[in-house]
Amino acid sequence: MGSTVSNKGHGTEPVGTSGPWLVCMLGVGRVGSNHLTRSLGSVPEIDSRAEIFNKARSYALTRPELKELSRRLGKRFKPSNRNPKALRAIKRRPGLVLDCIAALRQPQKRIVSFKVIFSQLTAGLIARQIIGRPDTIIVFLRRRPVEVYISQMKAWRLQEWHSVDTTDLKIQVDADEFLKWRRARDIWYRRLEAACWYRNKPFQHLTYEDDIDRRQSEAIYRFCALLEPYGLTGFTMPDDAKIKGLFRQDRNEDIADRVANWPDFQRRLETMGCLDKAFEPFQRFQPNAWDHVLRGLFGLGRAIHRLLFSRSDRTVRAAMPDESAPALGSGRNS
Repeated sequence: MGSTVSNKGHGTEPVGTSGPWLVCMLGVGRVGSNHLTRSLGSVPEIDSRAEIFNKARSYALTRPELKELSRRLGKRFKPSNRNPKALRAIKRRPGLVLDCIAALRQPQKRIVSFKVIFSQLTAGLIARQIIGRPDTIIVFLRRRPVEVYISQMKAWRLQEWHSVDTTDLKIQVDADEFLKWRRARDIWYRRLEAACWYRNKPFQHLTYEDDIDRRQSEAIYRFCALLEPYGLTGFTMPDDAKIKGLFRQDRNEDIADRVANWPDFQRRLETMGCLDKAFEPFQRFQPNAWDHVLRGLFGLGRAIHRLLFSRSDRTVRAAMPDESAPALGSGRNS
């Protein structure tokens, strides 16, 4: 693309031009990730994957990648993205899954993008095996919580997650259940942002309202702009007519028109002093003084770990004979 947009001041620093090429989008469901993923697939240099770690089906792994995963695990299973054995392996070893994708990466694809949705993997696994990788770029996706909640309730009711018009479906929503639902997702976002922060790993943000719910070409443009600090520029922008996105399922502009009991829902939130929770973004991690102390200890612990393993590796290598050298006294290679 000939020009780029700015990084929008999301609080991250340029990280150089080498290494990262796996772009992981983290978010709850119903934040427009399907639309963005489908749109990114129109860019020739981007290998845009859907939900690799979906519990029911790995939508994005190829048969060769599943075979490679089986080989590396030393476990034989049918290379099907619906095979329960394959799904268990994918869920338990996300880092190894990404290694398999890397091993079979198509040379014309400059990045592989994929998404991980709340509850697909534990926060600990995401932190250790995805965020902890030096070759990943982390992008958090957000949308106004009440809109996410209503959209999810409709999708769960219909068991349909895209390509279905839900405009005329009016559902009942419960304020107490909404607040409980939101608290769990606030914790998830904060924990994963903290995992980045503790590792001194920059992370990016896209929002449904500002970046995703717009023309597909503009959403792609904003996504690609986030990659500039990593030295990833010059992506080919497709024509709008050739971009395959998804249409908005609920066409009601007013949030009150999307549910059957909005006045009661709003009144209950106001009574609890929590109406702002419906519209304020999911929380972000805000480090305090104690977090800074812990990050110092965390960094020291990682440095000691690397030092010990480095020394251990040198000791092992020194104790091992050089297999390319002739055996002592033989006068020739054996």
